Amino acid sequence: NGGLGGGKEVMVQDVVGKPAETARSLLQNDNLKVQIVETFDERVAAGYVISQNPIGGQIVKENRTVQIIVSKGTEMASIPDLKGLSRRDAEARIRSSGLKVGRIEEQFSNEVPTDTVVSQNPRPPGQVAKGVIVDLVVSKGKSPRQITMPNFQGMPLQSVLARIEALNLRVGTIREISTPKFAPGNVNGQAPMAGSQVFEGT
Repeated sequence: NGGLGGGKEVMVQDVVGKPAETARSLLQNDNLKVQIVETFDERVAAGYVISQNPIGGQIVKENRTVQIIVSKGTEMASIPDLKGLSRRDAEARIRSSGLKVGRIEEQFSNEVPTDTVVSQNPRPPGQVAKGVIVDLVVSKGKSPRQITMPNFQGMPLQSVLARIEALNLRVGTIREISTPKFAPGNVNGQAPMAGSQVFEGT
């Protein structure tokens, strides 16, 4: 008999790591009250006790309230749909969703404007654990046109320079050499070679 006022003392059982319902039963069987507080925890499975207060082994009066913190498991986040967003907006959306920006790869796209998200991984819809990495593929704009290199040998330099500009190519190094094969001021050799494939802007 605990006497008047419920003054009997009991030792608090250690319920950390036990399922919440088991912990509640053990504590209530010792005439203790139980307060359950739930929180996300990625290390402890959902429904299991993370910690308690008072801790196990302490002597308390009967009817004392023991608070047990119970895991809700890993906090989940919805995967945002980032397709069509600018790179900056996509990165901001990833972070505001509780996720992390991963690898950003750039690739040419004739449909998607420059610096806009083409695709992502993981893809929506769906739920993932908070802190998961989201990789992006971002457009570099339209793919440059491929051009077959003309043969400039024997042509006057000024004509060649005008042709290079018209083809949206860039002039490299010009070296003058003496050769009996071509008249002065005419092109003797070129790189890349005639017939080779080059991209616009080369």
